[in-house]
Amino acid sequence: MDMTVYDDSEQVSTTDIIPYSALDMLVAPLRDGTNLPLHEQLLIHNYDNASREMLADAYYGREPKNIKAFAGRTVKVYGMMLYEQPGGWKGKDQLWHQEGYFQVRMLIEDSDTKGEPIVCVKSSGAGLARHVYHILNNRGWFLFEQPITYRVEIGEDNAHRILNVEQDLKKQLKGRAK
Repeated sequence: MDMTVYDDSEQVSTTDIIPYSALDMLVAPLRDGTNLPLHEQLLIHNYDNASREMLADAYYGREPKNIKAFAGRTVKVYGMMLYEQPGGWKGKDQLWHQEGYFQVRMLIEDSDTKGEPIVCVKSSGAGLARHVYHILNNRGWFLFEQPITYRVEIGEDNAHRILNVEQDLKKQLKGRAK
């Protein structure tokens, strides 16, 4: 008899997840062998207690906003992470899903928010998650040394995309051609 207790108190929409996939294979070398979610492993190994508390507050302290609220806007991003929810979950379809999921989370400056202008934003875009993986490898997890300006786009196919507006690819390619 299966005596496993599942916490299905958090309802997760299937449109709000990135199932384990190629992304899990990309992040596999970052794992430390424990059963902790990847983002917790990286917090524990790379930050002191005070910094972990500050980052946990920034990323978990409030309900993250959906990235769609920032579509078509140019925003300053102060940091990013891949949030991993291990184990099963009960979706809005009322079915039990055994695989975990990743969610992109970003700290974005939101000039429309009164009080604390830096908000946590979430995305379930698989393509964006792979893009963010490469950004994290270059700039580090959770907080960047300097904020990066990105343009947020939601495609006709509902794909979530961010474009670093400070990197002028055309100019870089012209410089290589000389």
